Amino acid sequence: MIESILWLAVGLMVASSVVPRTSRVRKLVGGIGWGVFSIHWSYQPLHYLKIMDYANVLLTIVVTLFCLLVAYIMFLEYRTGPLKIRNNREVLHSKFSAQDEADSLDITSMLTSASALGALVYFPFANFAFLNTWIIGGVTSQVLWVLHYLEIPAYMKAWNMISLNGYTVEIILACTAIESIAL
Repeated sequence: MIESILWLAVGLMVASSVVPRTSRVRKLVGGIGWGVFSIHWSYQPLHYLKIMDYANVLLTIVVTLFCLLVAYIMFLEYRTGPLKIRNNREVLHSKFSAQDEADSLDITSMLTSASALGALVYFPFANFAFLNTWIIGGVTSQVLWVLHYLEIPAYMKAWNMISLNGYTVEIILACTAIESIAL
C-alpha cells in the first residue's frame, strides 16, 4: 500500500512538472503530490521505531512536515498566484502564472520538478527487486574486480558480500551511489 502511495505522489509531481507554467493547475497538482508524498513519509517512522533508529524517526518526521509545508505553499499559490523571488530578496505574489520577468524564480515548481526527476531515478532501484539486485550485484563485482586488480586477496562470499581477512562487508543500495546520481 505504501508503495502505491509513493508512486501516486511521484506521478502527481511529474504531472505538475509537465503542465505549462502559465496554468495554475500546475500548483494544484503539485500541492496534491506533495501532500500524498507526506503520507508516504508519515509511515516511515514506524519502521524506524521497530529497529530503534531514533535519528531516522526524527528525520522522517521533519521530512513529513517539510512536504506538508510545500503542499500548503503550492495550494496557497494555486489560490492567490505564485510566489516569486526577485533579485534574490523580494518575495512577491504574481497575479499570473507565467514567468513575467527573467530574473524571478518559481521555487515550488522548481522543487517539485527536481524532486520528481530524482524520484524517477532513485525509487525504481529502491522498490523493484530486480533493479535493486542488479545494481548491488554490479557494484559488488566491480569492487571485487578492483580489489583483485590491486592484488588484494578478497573473495565474494555471496552475491552482495565481499570478505577479506575474516571480515565481511555487505554491499547495500546506499553503497551504489544511486542516491547521489538521483540528486
